[in-house]
Amino acid sequence: MDIWFLPPESAAGLGTLALFALHLYAFVDCLIRPTNAFVAAGKKTKQFWMILTGVAAGTTLLLSSVTFTFVIAATVIALIYILDVRPAVQTYRGPRGGGGGRKPRGTGGW
Repeated sequence: MDIWFLPPESAAGLGTLALFALHLYAFVDCLIRPTNAFVAAGKKTKQFWMILTGVAAGTTLLLSSVTFTFVIAATVIALIYILDVRPAVQTYRGPRGGGGGRKPRGTGGW
């Protein structure tokens, strides 16, 4: 008796979709970070990480049915960005607390 609720093909498709969402998250997060934050944090440039995370997302979307090896490599790239680069870049606020990061809440304005 089979206890799976989804056929293996559907489970693999859902797994690939979840990995694509992870890769897309890494790409979009890289996109919204200020350019100078990457160098200030001691990481590679924003362009470097945009290319890597973009290729990772594209590879998962286009080549996941060909071979899963590309998806694994793309996942490693996305996880390096999310677990190492993102925390370092996220703390960057720019010179004198402005220019590169978000303003703290409750600091005037509307």
